[in-house]
Amino acid sequence: MKPRKTRQQPPPAVATLTEADHHRLVVADLTETICRFRPDGTFTYVNEVYCRLFGKTSAELIGSRWQPVAVAEDLPMIEEKLRTLTPQNPVVVIENRVYDRQGQVRWMQFVNRGLFDVSGRLVEMQAVGRDITERVLTEQKLKESQQRWRFALESSGFGVWDWDVEHDQIFFSSQWKALLGYEPQDEMPGNFSDWQAILHPSDRLGLISAVQDNLDGRTLSFSGEFRLRCKDGSWKWVLSRGRVIDRDLPGRALRMIGTTADISKRKAAEEREAHSLQLIAEGAPASAVLEAITRNVEAGHPGMRCSVMLVDASGTRLQMKTAPGLPDYAREAIDGMPIGPQMACCGAAAHSGMRVICPDVLADARMEPFHKMAAKAALRACWSEPIVSSSGKVLGTLACYHAVPHEPAQAEIQTVANAARLAALALEREWKEQALRISEERYARALRGTTDGLWDWNIVTGDVYLSPRWKQMLGFSEHELANNRDESFLARLHPEDVPRVQAVRQAHFERREPYQVEFRLRTKDGDHKWFVARAQADWNERGDAVRMTGTISDISERKKAEQALEESEQRFRAVFEQAAVGIAVIETPTGRFINVNQRMCEINRRTREEMLQLTFMDVTYPDDLQDDLNQMEDLKSGRISSFNMEKRNVAPNGDLTWINLTVAPMWRPGEPPLRHIAVVEDITERKQAEFNYRRELAYNQALVDHTSAFIVVMDTEGRFVHANTAFFTTMGYREKEVRGKTAWEIGLMDELEIARSKARFARLLRGEDNPPADVRLRA
Repeated sequence: MKPRKTRQQPPPAVATLTEADHHRLVVADLTETICRFRPDGTFTYVNEVYCRLFGKTSAELIGSRWQPVAVAEDLPMIEEKLRTLTPQNPVVVIENRVYDRQGQVRWMQFVNRGLFDVSGRLVEMQAVGRDITERVLTEQKLKESQQRWRFALESSGFGVWDWDVEHDQIFFSSQWKALLGYEPQDEMPGNFSDWQAILHPSDRLGLISAVQDNLDGRTLSFSGEFRLRCKDGSWKWVLSRGRVIDRDLPGRALRMIGTTADISKRKAAEEREAHSLQLIAEGAPASAVLEAITRNVEAGHPGMRCSVMLVDASGTRLQMKTAPGLPDYAREAIDGMPIGPQMACCGAAAHSGMRVICPDVLADARMEPFHKMAAKAALRACWSEPIVSSSGKVLGTLACYHAVPHEPAQAEIQTVANAARLAALALEREWKEQALRISEERYARALRGTTDGLWDWNIVTGDVYLSPRWKQMLGFSEHELANNRDESFLARLHPEDVPRVQAVRQAHFERREPYQVEFRLRTKDGDHKWFVARAQADWNERGDAVRMTGTISDISERKKAEQALEESEQRFRAVFEQAAVGIAVIETPTGRFINVNQRMCEINRRTREEMLQLTFMDVTYPDDLQDDLNQMEDLKSGRISSFNMEKRNVAPNGDLTWINLTVAPMWRPGEPPLRHIAVVEDITERKQAEFNYRRELAYNQALVDHTSAFIVVMDTEGRFVHANTAFFTTMGYREKEVRGKTAWEIGLMDELEIARSKARFARLLRGEDNPPADVRLRA
């Protein structure tokens, strides 16, 4: 306390303060506890805050040991961590329990620093501590809340599992067993190793790695899609999510819980959709893709039959493209259907560009021209989904039929809507490729005589002309490479590209499709370079190709750039869209959202389109906005490199969502602040749990303090731990006179009443019936 007295002395004395005095002043004003102690635990220094916490003077503490103030169960852990201090790792953070001056248990976080002599021997340790009791209690309340959720989930349609990690025992709910075809009484794998035996071998590595990351604390939770073997030996796709909910003091996982859902139908639909996408990617004809799409929809919904019709050139009728499940007479009846607002389902859908549903064909006047055919073909229900291009143009319709009157379920509508989008993609791809081939044909002809490599092939004689530029692009001089097709082209063509080149050439020769193909040729130094060839053949009167002239262009750099761009975009999209937190790219000068992922939309309860019309100021609760803006100004000025804060966002309906916001710039030092990225985590549940806990605590405290009845809390020895205001007011005692003492020690009862009271207390501890009884107390 001397430094404080020094500051109250006259100015000349202040001027004589040493640097050590200043340091002691700073330490004395800190709110954290600070102490120093020898390796055996003997105190050599304690600050005033430490003394107040434990209710002792520095003289009483210095020379004593710190171990008695720590909870005994924590001592082995504390001492083990302190033994890890070395000159190379001189700091260790420990969270443990202590007894304060009132004997209450408090949670503290101590930053312990080892002080070593020149030989590396530990001579002293310094611990700076802060009280984290409130945080720990809140975490414990949240943990209890999470455990209660398990019971709620078990009554839902999810399969619930509970893994006692410490003893390697797994509990599976009856719903979990039912997912795999087991009865509730059937035995299931009892530990993690046994459970792996029913996990598909191809899925083990990734799932086990995800689970281990969560066990080790590298992730907050895990989620995985994998296959499990059912009771009948088949494999079923499931989605499982889980997290560690309990850890010991060193951080080892003790318990993990989670849920499992059946996603086999979704996976089957995804596989069928992937097949259609593969056909599109491989350039299959649109007719083949459309037939595959309709068959996939029918396979996913037994009893449903489908057809695809396309708008004809006049734009007034629909032409049948594919209907694998309909009889010939039904296809002929609806082929050429007029387009209009009062036409049958497909005609009306093509006109409006919107879904048209007819639950009962025979009861719908618009379907009257098709009643007889529908009755004969058992087409009692129909709905039509328009096939719409990316520009909004209606290309055709995808119709679905049922044998009985039927109102489509949401799952059916979603499946058919996805199928219609795939159909539009296939049609647009083919039409664009046709337009591209025509354009490239014109381009190829225009390029003759340019600086690209030129070639001319006499198909009849086999002679080939290669321009000097053609040879130069492969690293040869004009006279080094013979004008021979086998040596100059076929022998240098990459083996993987041979089938593609042959297919394009055959299509050009036989169907006169434009010739354009990309391939790799081996250069003089042995490397391969990418080229695109464009050519045009000449045919004789019999239709045989007799000559072919074209160009090649070096596209190696373009291919590298495309590959790098694709890989970069895939990585970014995967991270951005699949992140478990909300992510947004924001225009810094205006605060407008430029891009948001799905989780950001969910947290703010808005669609992506709505979010992109707003600024972050629009969704921020007014009371929290100024703090956010102040930190943004610090970020833009370069005073901080990033910032983190908790704030509230406002949903469209006025509800508040608590979020944990992290903001980082997307500009480099010296660049203008144009964009920044915001990462958002929804912490509403945590905030609500904290609020509920504090409100309940305040309510109970008020209830106890304001009741007229005596409320007394005792420990198992009968000693007073707490008494309410009514007790002290009525009985005339002060708290320090009764705390830690029994009722018979402070003279509240006579001898007879003491005997009765002890007997009742003993029955209570044994759990026996202990009815209320009148007690005589002495004030």
